[in-house]
Amino acid sequence: VERRRRDKINNWIVTLSKIIPDCNLDSTKTGASKGGILSKACDYIRELRQNNQRLQESLKEVERIQMDNELCRQQVD
Repeated sequence: VERRRRDKINNWIVTLSKIIPDCNLDSTKTGASKGGILSKACDYIRELRQNNQRLQESLKEVERIQMDNELCRQQVD
C-alpha cells in the first residue's frame, strides 16, 4: 500500500516535471530532485497568476476604452 502511494506521488511529480517549463527530469543523469520540481512548479504557478492578473487588468482597460470610444461616436452622431 505504501509503495503504491509513493509510486502515485512519484508519477505525479514526473508529470509536473513534464508540464513545467525548464524542468526536465532528463536534464541530468540522475534527474531533477523532487523538491526542485515542486519548487519550480510553485514558481511557475505564481508567474501564471501574475500574468493572469495583468491580462485581466489589460482587458478591463480595453473595455473602458471601448466604452469611451462608443460615447465619443454617439457624441459625433
